[in-house]
Amino acid sequence: MFDSLKRLFRGSTGASGSRSPRPVEQRRERLIRFVGEQDGEPERSLKSTLLPLFAARPAVRNAYLARVACGPTSEAGVALCIAGPEDATLVAELATAFARQFAEGVPLDILFLSGPRELELQRVCRPFYGAG
Repeated sequence: MFDSLKRLFRGSTGASGSRSPRPVEQRRERLIRFVGEQDGEPERSLKSTLLPLFAARPAVRNAYLARVACGPTSEAGVALCIAGPEDATLVAELATAFARQFAEGVPLDILFLSGPRELELQRVCRPFYGAG
């Protein structure tokens, strides 16, 4: 079974000084390991920014900012893991919010979770958003 990841990068700063996201890349990974929670001052700021986006979508049950590794020996990266159905509009809004806060070239993966995958993630990471 493959997991589908969407990778966001903050694009370059435009002539008007605005930060815009680059197009979202999509890739499929056979093995994604959940390593732990990603937390720090920049991450807490991002989480705060994202809360209203999730609150506006009743289908989003939980959201996590986790360290994940793709493959058995790869280095961990950061993924925004969302328990809810895939939502292209949400991904676009997340990309814009991410681009406003992080330096050019910094990646963030987005993974929409199924029930079993969310249970696996909950062993190593707490949600920063819960629908109630």
